[in-house]
Amino acid sequence: MIGKTVSHYKILEKLGGGGMGVVYKAEDTKLKRTVALKFLPPDLTRDDESKVRFIQEAQAASALQHSNICTIHEVDETEDGQLFIVMACYEGDTLKKKMEQGPLEIENVVNIALQVGKGLSKAHEKGIVHRDIKPANVMITDGRVVKILDFGLAKLTGQTRITKTATTMGTIAYMSPEQSRGETVDQRTDVWALGVIIYQMVTGQLPFKGEYDQAVVYSILNDDPEPIDNLRTDVPAEIQEIVQKSLQKDVELRYQRVGDIIGILEALKRKFDSGQLVTPDQKKEHRRKRKKYVYATLAVLIVSVIAVALFLRLGSKARRMNALLEQLHPMVEAAQFDEAFKLINDSGLALRNLKTKDLVVRLGGNLSIQTMPVGALVTLARINSKPDLSKGEDFSIGLTPVVDHLLLAGEYLINLSCEGMNSLEFLVQIDPGESLEVNRTLLEQKNEFSGMVRIDEGVNLDGQSIPAFLIDKHEVTNAEFLDFVTARGYNEEKFWPEDMMIAGVLTPWESAVQKFVDKTGISGPRFWSGGRYPEGKENHPVVGISWHEAKAYCQWAGKNLPNWGQWWRAALGEKESTKPWGGDVRTTHLRANFGFRGTQPVGSYPLGVSLFGCFDMAGNVREWLLDSNADRKLRTVVGGSWKDPDYMFEYSHAESFDPDFASEDIGFRCVKIISQEK
Repeated sequence: MIGKTVSHYKILEKLGGGGMGVVYKAEDTKLKRTVALKFLPPDLTRDDESKVRFIQEAQAASALQHSNICTIHEVDETEDGQLFIVMACYEGDTLKKKMEQGPLEIENVVNIALQVGKGLSKAHEKGIVHRDIKPANVMITDGRVVKILDFGLAKLTGQTRITKTATTMGTIAYMSPEQSRGETVDQRTDVWALGVIIYQMVTGQLPFKGEYDQAVVYSILNDDPEPIDNLRTDVPAEIQEIVQKSLQKDVELRYQRVGDIIGILEALKRKFDSGQLVTPDQKKEHRRKRKKYVYATLAVLIVSVIAVALFLRLGSKARRMNALLEQLHPMVEAAQFDEAFKLINDSGLALRNLKTKDLVVRLGGNLSIQTMPVGALVTLARINSKPDLSKGEDFSIGLTPVVDHLLLAGEYLINLSCEGMNSLEFLVQIDPGESLEVNRTLLEQKNEFSGMVRIDEGVNLDGQSIPAFLIDKHEVTNAEFLDFVTARGYNEEKFWPEDMMIAGVLTPWESAVQKFVDKTGISGPRFWSGGRYPEGKENHPVVGISWHEAKAYCQWAGKNLPNWGQWWRAALGEKESTKPWGGDVRTTHLRANFGFRGTQPVGSYPLGVSLFGCFDMAGNVREWLLDSNADRKLRTVVGGSWKDPDYMFEYSHAESFDPDFASEDIGFRCVKIISQEK
């Protein structure tokens, strides 16, 4: 197979194989990306039942969209009838390979188990049970992201069973008791398998062993695993509890859903992150030390030492506070909030510890955040303006709703993350003595919401009421527009109007679309060649496209171009700010692509994000709007580009062009209208 081309996939190397197929690494010659192909063994393709099962399992897997689940691109068939699945290919190692070096660090165990649990939880929400969770099916990428592989053994809960009743398809050591008996299984069999994996990561061995398959099955059905604390002494009680309850042979006594395990692991992770975790080893060591000092003759001495130390500490803290206040007063007068932030952090004290109420009011403000749904984790990073614009260290202020959290005045980058929802990043400005209330709606992790943010109902700067809508986080890229071209979007009349204005003349679609070609005469943007975008610019915004082409892409994607009110609400919101990030014009060159540097990859200026989470609203490329000039049938572009000075962002500098005009500095992004209920 190596070197052969199947469909438009060139086989590069063999990655592995199992009972239900062989996996190869391949190059997608159309989209120029590396993928993995899983083939059903030839002897099974003759069996119609196996073929149907394979297709069913591929369809179930492709419906899953989650950061911890391997992405399925398509299912296809070779010329001789051999079925295969096209999957994302990840760089990294399987958990099986990582565990060959022995037990893992407890913090790694928590991180891996938490990500596996989140992926399984997403599958279970869709009614899909994996049934073959094992270390070989858990990939850990070079970026430490866990990907669950091979939902090829999953089946839709409640669907007519295609496989024979007696068939058992999981690896025996990780099978639940009910699965090893050949019974019908549900999501609790994945709970069992996750418990086995956690036990193995912690101890370096399996909980149920045997020299042959029947012996392993007997152990699963009858034996209790050796207690973890007999094998390792630094394991937190929470992990031991997870393993003990996950491996209950009676399914009714087991965790009923993976979400219960996720909650415990997330709490444990927060302890790790805050440094508050105390392991059993540390507790034992603490008790051992205490025994040395139980003698009555030393008790008085200990109390005395503690009293003296406390006195000195309090005195030291008071002296530090006074010194801090002396240094802060001139900083407040000069509005040097970055310097004040560093000084307070270095002192080990907090803004709320300052005794002078007037000083606190002049230094800080309150932040309240509400989200839909509630329970989103709020992570902040302060934006430092000196010596250069930079993002500080992340810190968490808890789960939403957050009410009146005191922060030192300045600019902050906020990240909202919640299970099953797309994360959201945006900037806020905290002003001294002021309270800021932020309301955001997070979008579910669905294909229809991919790459978009929600703008809630409100008004724009003109006081115009704008219904809720979704908008792309960034401009449409070359790679995204290539999908439209590859799907023959230029050849589908349904995406285009019957007549188009070309050079000021109303022209039928058949003739008009022939004008929209690249340098080599192939349908596509003007600056492409041979039906492809310039090398290395897949993530740059697509340019060289007319308003007609932008509108056709939106039609194909089930979206639309933004109108004037929508675009400016997404860019500036309801406040009178100069730029999407606020009023700081001194750092525009660090927040937006202005100044004759050519287009840059979308999202290259994260500190130029708008208050709703949209990138590159200012600079990079100007963007087509839906609006037209009623007199001359022109179409508007806004936002300024890499060719412009930064003042071109202002809406007074919006320009209009013929709808067939194309330029190296004009692109677009899409919007989608949503109902209030949705």
